[in-house]
Amino acid sequence: LKVYDISMPASPFLVTTVPTILFDTLDVMKLSQSGNYLYLALGNSFTNPQKGGMAIVDVTNPLSPALTDYYVVPGSSSGGGIVKVEGNYAYLGAMQSGLFVLDVTTKSNIQFVSQFIPSITFPPIASPNPNYYNARGMEVLNSIVYLCYDGGGIRIVNCTNKNAPVETGRWCNPVMYSPQDHPKAYN
Repeated sequence: LKVYDISMPASPFLVTTVPTILFDTLDVMKLSQSGNYLYLALGNSFTNPQKGGMAIVDVTNPLSPALTDYYVVPGSSSGGGIVKVEGNYAYLGAMQSGLFVLDVTTKSNIQFVSQFIPSITFPPIASPNPNYYNARGMEVLNSIVYLCYDGGGIRIVNCTNKNAPVETGRWCNPVMYSPQDHPKAYN
């Protein structure tokens, strides 16, 4: 994680780096901010795929950011795609491992709440390849996750019950999976 001073937008300069060694040497793929905290989606999914995970970094003092905690998705090997935060919960799109709901009430103690892996039987193609289905894009509003699931289109996941997320809607443009067995990425 690189932190830049952008007080002079025409000439930003690097002020500090948070090294990956602090969070299991996992690359930072995306981040989001809530208050004085950055939430990092961890795990390279492109070259030399890594485990997926999430880290929280306190940037109250941007010149000296501090890692508060990190979480690694058990058994994952396809990286992390995206993280969004709403209230005391972080929603991690962990590529092939699906959607994770994490309690971040205590920034120094990330707690697993639940995992949801959407079905790969949608859209209707003859032989879905599990390597094409990755939770890598999302938006969260009022505990509803709008999840871009690559080959699986867009999924609407109701997380009002954090312990039991449920898919309540899905959509994929039919043109995007024709010819058969050729789904396109939704980011």
